[in-house]
Amino acid sequence: MNQKKIDEYRALAEQHRANRKSARIILELLEEIDRLQSKDRFRAQKPLTDQDSFPLGKKHRGEKMIDVPAEYLLWWWDSGGHNREAIRLDAQFSKDFAVKSVARQKLRVHEYVRAPTTFSRLMEECPDWDIKHVPDGG
Repeated sequence: MNQKKIDEYRALAEQHRANRKSARIILELLEEIDRLQSKDRFRAQKPLTDQDSFPLGKKHRGEKMIDVPAEYLLWWWDSGGHNREAIRLDAQFSKDFAVKSVARQKLRVHEYVRAPTTFSRLMEECPDWDIKHVPDGG
């Protein structure tokens, strides 16, 4: 479920709030989702630094972040790593522990790549990369 779907459910429930108990229940559930999302407890994880190990995949797992090829990190970013909201939803709400665990690590990599100094360095190392998703402030 993504934010767009949550907003659609909220609008539908608001239309039927006065005369349907199910609409009121849905609105209560959506308010609880909002409350839980606002906590965003995964942001409190220690940010990755250049000296930390890359936590994902097979090929570069365990390498220092600074040593992971720029091409790989830019590919990762353009292949979905840019979508913090989708990753965050998996990290918070996935019922599958493995998906949740990987999503938490993806959030850390996302924050590392989107940092202006990191993103600038990656683009300097790959000047011909056709970036599809420029981060805010990057």
